[in-house]
Amino acid sequence: MAPRAERDLIARVKRTIARRKLLPPATPVLVAVSGGPDSTALAHALATIASEAPRRASDPEPPRLAGLAHFHHGLRGADADADLTAAEALAGTLGVPLFVERIAPGALEAERRRGRGSLEAVARRARYRFLERAAGEAGASGVAVGHTATDQAETVLHRLVRGAGLAGLAGMPARRRIACGSGVRIVRPLIDASRAAIVAFLAAKGLEARRDATNHDDRFTRSRVRHELLPLLRERFNPSIERALLRTARAARRARRAVERPARRLLDGADRDLASAVDGAELSVPIAELRSAPPAVRDAALARLIAALAPDRVSAGAVAGLAAIVAASEDVRRHGRRVDLPGGVVAERRRDELFLGRPSRAPDLEEDGA
Repeated sequence: MAPRAERDLIARVKRTIARRKLLPPATPVLVAVSGGPDSTALAHALATIASEAPRRASDPEPPRLAGLAHFHHGLRGADADADLTAAEALAGTLGVPLFVERIAPGALEAERRRGRGSLEAVARRARYRFLERAAGEAGASGVAVGHTATDQAETVLHRLVRGAGLAGLAGMPARRRIACGSGVRIVRPLIDASRAAIVAFLAAKGLEARRDATNHDDRFTRSRVRHELLPLLRERFNPSIERALLRTARAARRARRAVERPARRLLDGADRDLASAVDGAELSVPIAELRSAPPAVRDAALARLIAALAPDRVSAGAVAGLAAIVAASEDVRRHGRRVDLPGGVVAERRRDELFLGRPSRAPDLEEDGA
């Protein structure tokens, strides 16, 4: 019999997939792997689940592991090469194909210098474009990523200290489309599992994983949240701070769902159209209905517009910037007003319309990681 830590994580992943409806029965899934502990544990867990036959004829078939995907962003030299070697070894151990994209050193930095957003932003966009292509090659409708409940708590706290509305406090969704209009979904089967459970699972199976040194680099706000702020809150204020943050995220998600339907009606599909805009293109949204909507619905609609072009990059500040344009005075309506949003997105008020897009030249922005 497998060790208890191994059985516990497998059971938790199964419950998460079923309860959160992450993957239809028997669906092919691709796992995004970095070589680190979380994605290594996720790949092994899904491989085990895929190999299990249903106990009863009425039980749904488990998801099928279609392969692994690794994005080599060319930013960390020999460390990134070692990550790729670890991903290759993992794919060999599990007996599944590995899909790789290797970016030439300096290519993402060149994109940043051309004004496509921060280095983190351009790397993230490139990674998700690759994952969508790799899923298509693998015939997979889902891409599983290794974010845990601990990551979720850190994300909520990180967004809180930087100023977040409902969208930010809701944390990372358990599933979402990799891009608006795409048939591929990002799913997070470990979103209910703690980092401690991942460590125990790897130890039980005798597995080793790579460690990303940037996770311990205190120059990054997220690293300081993980290594300084969260331990301080746990020690001095609330030993169950992670559970408290996860409860906050659940409450925010419920509140957000209450305004999502009227927000979608308000946009009438404009967010889907916006997501299909290429660099240099822009789409417009009439302002009149946005101005007359209840503030909570208006803000939810504006958050959807931002998320259409910059998934997981919605902030209270960005929503407030758009809201200010929507409520602009007659003088601003006549002369226009512009605001820079996450992911190199630009919004501009021209008379009674709001124009959004990702122009060929946009200012450098610093963004949260998620």
